[in-house]
Formats: sequence, C-alpha cells, structure tokens
Amino acid sequence: MLKIAKRLDIIRGNVLDYDNVIIFNNKYDSTWTYKKEKGYQPGVAFIGKVPVYIEGRSGKSGAIYRMQETLERSLKLLGQHKVNIKYFRSDAAAYKKSVVELMERKSLQYFIRAVKTPHLSDVITHDITDWKKVQIKGVSYEIGEGRFIPFEQGSPRKKAKTYRVVVTRVLIKGEYLHRSIMTNNERMAPEKVVAFYNQRGAIERNFDDLKNNFNWCRLPFSVLNENTTFLIISAIGNIVYQYLIEQFSGTVDFVRRNFRLKNFIFHFITVSSFWRRGKLTLFTQKSYEVLLE
Repeated sequence: MLKIAKRLDIIRGNVLDYDNVIIFNNKYDSTWTYKKEKGYQPGVAFIGKVPVYIEGRSGKSGAIYRMQETLERSLKLLGQHKVNIKYFRSDAAAYKKSVVELMERKSLQYFIRAVKTPHLSDVITHDITDWKKVQIKGVSYEIGEGRFIPFEQGSPRKKAKTYRVVVTRVLIKGEYLHRSIMTNNERMAPEKVVAFYNQRGAIERNFDDLKNNFNWCRLPFSVLNENTTFLIISAIGNIVYQYLIEQFSGTVDFVRRNFRLKNFIFHFITVSSFWRRGKLTLFTQKSYEVLLE
C-alpha cells in the first residue's frame, strides 16, 4: 500500500492522523463493540486522505488498547519507506503517557485531545485567566492556555513535568463546555492550535469514503485476518482512484477533483459506445481525445 502511494506520489504533507473505526458485521470472529453491536474496530493512520497504515482489531479492542504499540509499528513502517512525519494528531484515545513518550522519542509534535482530570479542571478554573474571543471557520470560541500535569496526579506540582494545554470554552445553557488540546508545540498561537487540531475531522469523511465507495462495510470473508487483507486491498484501490481523479480532473473539464467514485463512474466511465472494424465510437459530446494526446 505504501509502495503504491509513494510510486504514484500522492502522499503530501507531514501530518499523521490516527483513529479507529467500527465496522459492524456478524462474522465468525466478530465481537461486541462499545456501541453494543458486533463488529471489528481496525486502527487506521492517514496522511491527508491517503491511508498509510491499517491494523485489524476485534470489536472489543478499543482505540486506547495497546495504542502505543500500534503507533510504534506504523511509525516504523513509515520510516522504512522514508515517509517524513512531523506532526501527530489524535483524539483522547492517545491521551496516554506511553504515547506521549513515544512521540517525544520520535521528535514529533503532537496534538492530542486531553481528558478532563481533577488537576486539569483546577488549572482551567484557577490558572487560566486570559480568555480570548475568536472565530474559527464561523464558530465562536473563547480560548485560553496554561500548563498542567496530565499523568502524575497526586505528585507534588513542583516536581512533576508540566505540559502545554490549549482550552476552548463555549457557554451552553449557562454553563461552560470545555475542550482541551495537549501539545508540545510551544510556539503555535492558541487559535492556530485549535484550527490545526480541528482539521483531523476530515478522518470521518475518509472513513465514509472507504466504507461506502470501497466496500469496507461489506466484508467478504469470515475471519479478521482475511478481512484485514481485504481492507488493505480496498485501500490500495482508493489510493489508485485518488491518483486517477487528480490526473483526469486536471485534463478534462467534465471530471472534478472532489468527485466521489459513483460520480466519476457516472460522468466519466458510463458512456454509450460502438466498436466496429477496430474503431471505437463514443456517443457523447465530451472530449475524451485529450486523454490520448
């Protein structure tokens, strides 16, 4: 999968996003997920829209389970293929000391959703006093930042290592809803930290594309190992499609860069034609000839 993505030169950027996705099914070895339905819960790493690492997991293997080992394997594989990673983003499943230490050993800048602990609540309530009103993509926030102790609760504050935390708050029904991002980037402005972290929301669109256009929600086999192979092969199809749509959208005006697979089939592939005496005649006003030049 990585070899093909590199050969097609579609891996752009240096931000690694990781998440787990539930694929509901009733296969022979499917197990109960936290959503109270049977299925699998594979872990997937993306760079942009490109899947670069896929690990099969049972439905009961939550994202937090042995996450550090999963990320270590993915980073090792990316390193072997000389894919440069500078930033790591993840939800609160990565809020573990072992994950943070791994990122620091790899010299990566991480942006991780922080779990609200008693100490973090105390920092938000008493230490963060400078709240700034901002708008990020039309959404209004108040943003503040401070330092907190994430993994050593009960230790004397002066001895424990502190980390930067950027907090947003929104007033809902008279109470503040807080969301916190833990990061080792000390230079990025707080509003840019929030905007950068929010970009990981694109993962949900990536999963939707893989499930509905590349059949991740229609697993063909009975056991996890074989279905994981299917997920990887389908992801390769997705990678090849991303390359083709990029090439064709830059050449013909009736293909757009944001076409989903069904749109591409309808607008590009489905066309009446007639083959006679070694000559193909297309019954369309669209100009396909430019692709042959």
